[in-house]
Amino acid sequence: MQTTSKKHGPQDIVKESESLSTTKNEEGSEMKVEGEYMGRKEEMIIEVTEKDQNKLLVTEQKEGPFQYWKSTQEFNGDEGNTHVKHEISYELPTTGKVANFLSGDQAENKLKDGLQQAEKP
Repeated sequence: MQTTSKKHGPQDIVKESESLSTTKNEEGSEMKVEGEYMGRKEEMIIEVTEKDQNKLLVTEQKEGPFQYWKSTQEFNGDEGNTHVKHEISYELPTTGKVANFLSGDQAENKLKDGLQQAEKP
């Protein structure tokens, strides 16, 4: 069973996501995320590597444009007032489309801009 969602991250970056597993957001489940970054289409497969219901969700890139990519979401609070801390750790590749398109501080600044947009309500 595959499901598709149009919103999985910042709308200007993530265009579509699709579950590749029968279970969604469970440890070991995978999702394909397609996006556009500065006019270039990218795709990555992410896997849920750690989950603690209503407390923690960790996903890591299994295949994709980054050398390393990990997203950690921590949830605190009660039902009516939840605080989410979202941290993304990544390492840019030394070759490939992302590396060829952006380099050094320019790449770092563009990725930070995208992450800041994701944190805005």
